[in-house]
Amino acid sequence: MKFNNNFAEQVKAAVDIVRVISEYVRLRKAGANYVGLCPFHSENTPSFHVHQAQQFYHCFGCNAGGDVFKFIQSVERITFPESLKFLAEKYGIPMPKADFSKEQDSTAKERLTLLDINQKATKVFKHQLRHSSEGKQALQYLMERGLSEKTIDKFDIGYAPSSSNIIFHSLSKEFPSDLLIKSGLVLVNDSDSR
Repeated sequence: MKFNNNFAEQVKAAVDIVRVISEYVRLRKAGANYVGLCPFHSENTPSFHVHQAQQFYHCFGCNAGGDVFKFIQSVERITFPESLKFLAEKYGIPMPKADFSKEQDSTAKERLTLLDINQKATKVFKHQLRHSSEGKQALQYLMERGLSEKTIDKFDIGYAPSSSNIIFHSLSKEFPSDLLIKSGLVLVNDSDSR
């Protein structure tokens, strides 16, 4: 899959590496930079540094380092195009059309489709949390446990109803059944019981 290099630079300029990494690592300000415990190896003393002005990270313990794309690739275990799409969608940056003309890109295309399925499933579960009767009970429980609306939104908390075929019924018009099953969100018998 090919993306225009300008688009990658546009995404990189639009996202704050500190904000992205702080969703995975607890960072604290240290001078002009931020430090925290490295997510890539076990440590007790912070050796993981994030340089906000230069938009890169480096761990002095394990030598991991790179830009925001490299971080997302490493922590999410995805490819560069997937990390680009992940960040663009997360921060509302419209994606240009991708070129899937080469055979070796079929795996990347499938992974991007699986990512789309998971992102749309998240929306379904978030909708269920607020609009289904079971979901409203779960939302009340979350509130009683001290979770705020802001926390629920930040972590994309949703509700999976007891009828397990909600994802199949919600997404089957948009995605093929085999990929819904491959996503792990739909069981074979769910797709059989339309």
